[in-house]
Amino acid sequence: MGTESETRALRVANASGIAFDALDARTEAALPRWIERGAESDGEALRPGRVWRVGDIVVKRVGPERFLRTASALRAARSAVAVARFDGLAAPAPLAALRWGPVTRARGSLLVSRFVAGSSLLAAWRRDARAVAAFPAFLARLHASPFVHGDLHPENVLWDGTRWLLLDLEALRARTPFDRRGKLALEQWARIVRALDEAPEARALHARYAELAPRAPGFDAVLAAARALPPIPPERLEAIRAILRGEREHVPS
Repeated sequence: MGTESETRALRVANASGIAFDALDARTEAALPRWIERGAESDGEALRPGRVWRVGDIVVKRVGPERFLRTASALRAARSAVAVARFDGLAAPAPLAALRWGPVTRARGSLLVSRFVAGSSLLAAWRRDARAVAAFPAFLARLHASPFVHGDLHPENVLWDGTRWLLLDLEALRARTPFDRRGKLALEQWARIVRALDEAPEARALHARYAELAPRAPGFDAVLAAARALPPIPPERLEAIRAILRGEREHVPS
């Protein structure tokens, strides 16, 4: 995993950002066309129009982005580095992060990361008891860390066979004094339980988490909060149920 001391400034055409030592010449040479039109000509779409796998790397293209905000790719790369320094947490290693557009407004950004083979919590739910059993400790560790993941759900975590990794790290931020751990845990568990279609096993999973996390919300409160969330669209819910039954791997984008 790269660290801040292992980065260098990177400029490609009208884009600028950072590269990590692990970025190879072939990947760097491909950056201009990925910036221009994405990686669809080189790889396999993981999220059509946005995320591609090209060999052993993943390319994520975002844009247009919000006014006067650090580009998503740069936030995600820096967050991955920060997460790797905290014992018990991990993320796919960033290789390069670029933004383009005026200084005051990023028109788009590109993140290149190391591909990690694995399963989301949804995909592992009925197939990998070891992965599911490890999830409570992983989530307790995240909630004890100085980070808050603003978009945590069962498809933004990845089991690589030995550990859980965080994905979509542009949604990660530093915890502030205003972030109450109990409230954050309630919100995240509610999203997880809703996405798991209120599977009965979720209660036992939460109970193991509560053994590790002080001030853990009660499961009845989690269930009530899950039911208060906006309903999942029917077609997406059916896809989730198919994954939980082991009939498919991913929820369509």
